[in-house]
Amino acid sequence: PARQGGFERAFLGQHAWWAIRIGEQNLRKIKFIAIYQVQPISAITHYGEVDRIEPYTGEDEAAGKYKVYLRGEPVVLPNPVKLGKNVHLKPQGPKYAKLDDILKARTLDDVFSGSQD
Repeated sequence: PARQGGFERAFLGQHAWWAIRIGEQNLRKIKFIAIYQVQPISAITHYGEVDRIEPYTGEDEAAGKYKVYLRGEPVVLPNPVKLGKNVHLKPQGPKYAKLDDILKARTLDDVFSGSQD
C-alpha cells in the first residue's frame, strides 16, 4: 500500500519501492510490481517491470526487506483496479498476484478472491 507522498517520491520519482518484506523463495519469481494507492484513491493504479531487487539498507533495515528497482518508467493502468465488495482484500502489506490477473481485473476481488479461499 502506498500513500500519495511516498508513491510520488519513490515509485514515480525514483522508479523504486523499498522496505518490502519478500520471502527469499519468491525473489526470483517477481517480474513486476504493482502499487495500490490508499484512500482516497483505493486502487491499484500503476505497475512496473522489475529491473533488480536488492537488500534494503535504510534506517528501517531488517532481515527480509528489499528495495525493488524498476526497468524504465512506471506504467499507468488504463483501468485502475478498485476496492471491491470485500474490503478485507485491500493490501495491508505485500501480496502476490499475476500481472495478467491485475490487467484483466476491475476490482481487488477479481485479483485476490481466489487466493483467499
